[in-house]
Amino acid sequence: MAGALFIWQVLGAAAGLVILWQIRRIGMATRPDLRHDGRLDRRIAAAAVVFMPVWMFLAVGVTHVDDVLALLFTVLALRAAVCARPVLAGVLLGLAVDAKPWALPFGCLLLLLGARRAVLSGAASMALVVAAAWLPFFLADPATSNALHFTITNTRLSALRVLGVHDARTPPWDRPAQAVLGAAAALLAWHRGRWPAMVLLAVGARVVLDPGTNKYYVAGVVVGAALWDALGSRAAWPWWTATAYLGLFVARWVPMPDAAHGWLTLTYVLACAFVLVTPRVRRFQRPFRSGM
Repeated sequence: MAGALFIWQVLGAAAGLVILWQIRRIGMATRPDLRHDGRLDRRIAAAAVVFMPVWMFLAVGVTHVDDVLALLFTVLALRAAVCARPVLAGVLLGLAVDAKPWALPFGCLLLLLGARRAVLSGAASMALVVAAAWLPFFLADPATSNALHFTITNTRLSALRVLGVHDARTPPWDRPAQAVLGAAAALLAWHRGRWPAMVLLAVGARVVLDPGTNKYYVAGVVVGAALWDALGSRAAWPWWTATAYLGLFVARWVPMPDAAHGWLTLTYVLACAFVLVTPRVRRFQRPFRSGM
């Protein structure tokens, strides 16, 4: 058992490096203005400094393999989308949802394929992979649907309490609201030409409405923030990733009132949402067509 745990920890840690490498490859495909003078590499290297501690906590500290896989498959799917590979993008997004259902809003990344036929092909592939993983369980035992109603404690540190929701456990509307808000935020980012923010905003919708406040949740935020800092932000340094690291992760070890953590989460997510109302910038560029 200890040996298996160690293997998963090593693989999980390596997945963080793969994510950073994939972000670089996505940048090479979509931001030629950054790759020629070394700015892309500098951005990713700077983001890695604050990204990896959070990722190592997820992959090694608590070893949540399902979250590791969901985030890894999502970034790989984004790479497949910018390389115009709809079936592969759909399969990878389906695997992300199979690992963690909260990854469903990431399906909006398929819009980056551009052509309607490609988007539909990717969506069909995603649906088939999700169905293949879950349908056998529902057919074998209808009681599997009870898992859809699983609840967790609404902790005193959650942004949900700051928003005025004081239910002791997950409200029945909460999970659907996370999915709808996450998809809406991702769609709006895409519409506004802010596609590198799609993952960050979808994850933000999850953490701001989640009754749980596990520190490893921040791993999803820093993945999305690293994508934005490397590919979308005009700043030379990864301020969004660093702010998530300090305000949502490091701050959890700093003594302060419980509600302060909820306010920090809410403030960060609202700041991220601000990118949706700033002036429209570059649209998604059709990348070179290449393999993974």
